[in-house]
Amino acid sequence: MDILVQPLNRVIRVQPGANLLKALQDAFVEHNALQCGYCTPGMIMAADALLRRNHKPSEAQIRQELEGNMCRCTGYQNIVKAVQNAALKMA
Repeated sequence: MDILVQPLNRVIRVQPGANLLKALQDAFVEHNALQCGYCTPGMIMAADALLRRNHKPSEAQIRQELEGNMCRCTGYQNIVKAVQNAALKMA
């Protein structure tokens, strides 16, 4: 997919996984998997990397992938649900 960025007068080619990133962002909002936003970028990038390697991860695999990111606001249940939901949407 090509996107024209007007101020730069350039065409940017969007990576094939762009829809996955959008699905993750939407799922995080839908499942209330974010609050303060501090951990959100790391959680989304870790989940993105996981879902690129494994399209149907188990809950244990999701938790293992996210264990390097600390969240003090939400706990992890809603984050895990969001990743599971994004995986289903992309299947």
